[in-house]
Formats: sequence, structure tokens, C-alpha cells
Amino acid sequence: GALKLLHILREPSLESVFQYLELLSIFLLVVAFRSYVSLFLENKVVASFLSFSVLFPLIFHFVLWRPANPLAYLQWFPWDIPSVLLFTVALIMLYKRKWVSYYVLFLIATFNRETTCFLTFIYLFTELGRSKPKIIAFHCVLQVIIWAAVKYFLFWLYMGNSIEGGTNYFSRGLFYAAEFYDGRNLDAVTNIRLYPFLFGVIGYLWIPVVLGLRLVRVHFVKRSLLLVFPFYAGMFYVGAMTELRNFGELVPVVLMAFLLILGELLRLEFSVGDHMREASHYIPPNNNIRR
Repeated sequence: GALKLLHILREPSLESVFQYLELLSIFLLVVAFRSYVSLFLENKVVASFLSFSVLFPLIFHFVLWRPANPLAYLQWFPWDIPSVLLFTVALIMLYKRKWVSYYVLFLIATFNRETTCFLTFIYLFTELGRSKPKIIAFHCVLQVIIWAAVKYFLFWLYMGNSIEGGTNYFSRGLFYAAEFYDGRNLDAVTNIRLYPFLFGVIGYLWIPVVLGLRLVRVHFVKRSLLLVFPFYAGMFYVGAMTELRNFGELVPVVLMAFLLILGELLRLEFSVGDHMREASHYIPPNNNIRR
């Protein structure tokens, strides 16, 4: 058994490397989400407990089956979970305005997956009305430059690569989107039978967020929810609407809002409960006046 283990260690397969990367990324994602929750919750014990809630929507994005074939499970790639992890850490950096760390992370994360462009939208939405227009413009332009440079470099690096069927995907252009031009995304969003599946994004937690939006009192978290609009518009063009893995970056954004709403509802329930308990112990004054 030991010899077999040594053999595996000497020649790790791509599949085993992927599995270890996936496991490490999930663990670090829980740790990162705990740090994000701790920004808005003073009780560290509760924050640690709530950090595991990030695993719930991941089931819908990376485990459950595809709508077309219940026996075929969703495909995902080694960069998917790390992308959610890096996006979560970037949210922390944006909130704390740690710009050096943020831009280093932004650069690395862009090499992993191009969805880092949506971090720029979060910065824009959360800073409008709070920072000077020149500062906002500077950071937005800088992020666009970094993102575009990485995007072009990767396009140039892999231009000669072929995909399934032997076709050269990159020869069709830098921003070619097969799902959009072939009409598959339009077919998906107009197929009512797919709605139960498509609405499963974030584990359906977006529904209570929409209903309880007024209870989200943290400016950064509430403004971050505006990301949903450009994100869905972007994915409709470049992604596949039936691949919920494409929406993983929305998990920390929407889930954090859901946790804040849940906290507000529990506080409201506790306050009502305290009021009722006080009322039950209340002894009215004796108004009977002896004449």
C-alpha cells in the first residue's frame, strides 16, 4: 500500500490534482466567506457557523443535474470554485479599500477566469455618490486596462488551440459567443419548462432577497446586488444560461444579503417575543378607589 501511495505521489494524474484543488478551494472559500460575514456581524461564533451556508448554493451550481438529461450531471472545471473563492476575497478587499492587495488579486483572478470584470461593476455601484468622480473613474479605467490586457494575452497565447470537433474556437474572434449567436441562450430563457432549473441559481435564495430587500441596511451589500443585472446580461452573451456554474460569482453577493435579511427577521422576532413576555408579566394598577 505504501508503494502504491508513493507511486501516486510521483505521478499524480490530472484528475487527482483537480480533486485536491477543488477540496482546497472549497475549504478556503468557507474561510473567506467567514471573513466576509465577519465584516457585518460582531459575533464571531455566529459568523463561523454562518460561513458554512456558502456550501448550500454550491450544490445547485456544481452538483445537481442538467435540465436536458436528469442522468447527466453538471460539468464544471478546475477554475470554477477558485473563481468563487477569489471573487469573495476581492469583495473583502473592496470593502476595506485595500487597493494594493485588491489589484494583485484582481490580476491573478483574471488569469483564472474573466468574470473579474464584474468586480468593477461592484466597485462602481458601491462607490457612486460616496467617492469623487475622478477617483471612481481612475479605478474603473485601471481595472478595465488590467482585464483587457490579460484577456488579450490569453487569447494570443491559446489562439492556435483547437476544441472539440477540431475547430479553432479562437479564430472566430476575441469576443465570439457561440451560445448567443447560435440562439441557444434565447431558446433556454424562453422555455418555461426550464424555469424551475434556471431559477435554482443561488439555491433559490434570491427569492427571499427580493422579497426582503428593504431589510438589507448595509450599503455595500445592498448596492452589490445591482451586479445581477450586468452579470445576467453578460452571461446571456458569452455564457450558457443552462450552466449554473457560470453564476458562481453571484453566490457571496446574494447569500450575504440573505444572511442580513435573516438576521433582521430574527431580531424582529426576538423583539416581538420580548414585548410579549413583558406584557404577560405586566400587572395593571388597581384603579378601584374606595369612596
